[in-house]
Amino acid sequence: MLKTTRAQDLNTGEERIVVVGENILEDRFLLWFSTEYDIPKTMINGREVLMFDTQNDINQLSDNMEKAFRSFKQTFGYSEIPNTVGLSLDEGAMRMADSGHLWTIDREEYSEKYPTGTITAQNPQAGITSALYNPIRLTIANNTLPPKQNFYAPPNTTNTTNIESIEESIENDEVFKRFLT
Repeated sequence: MLKTTRAQDLNTGEERIVVVGENILEDRFLLWFSTEYDIPKTMINGREVLMFDTQNDINQLSDNMEKAFRSFKQTFGYSEIPNTVGLSLDEGAMRMADSGHLWTIDREEYSEKYPTGTITAQNPQAGITSALYNPIRLTIANNTLPPKQNFYAPPNTTNTTNIESIEESIENDEVFKRFLT
């Protein structure tokens, strides 16, 4: 969502109303919109923002801005990411193709919840708007892989560490000797 706030114009010292985006997509839109409609812009905290003199100026452009934002997303290839978690890889691939998004298998992992070949996670998550050219990374269940092991080593309570035996094993280690020379 685009937000409005008040800020002081450092060039003139006047208070202005600025419109700022909340994400990269909105920032890019504001840059494009300012060029299309010849709206002054400036940088605040490293981000491009549009500057207006009054709220009335913003209201006059709000309808144009909403229409332009929808057009911008379509023209420059932005779309909402569909949910593919729980779908087979074939079903998920078809859903991604329908939305226009590229996708890639990021990794395979063991899953107790999903059968092999099922999408278990995706990044970025479903529901956000993303550029079509940014591939969605999918995690696929592969239950032929061993499950992750959680290892627990009990604390050494007997204090039986033998410094001499450790030093001797280091001195006899061929790989370690190469680093010493």
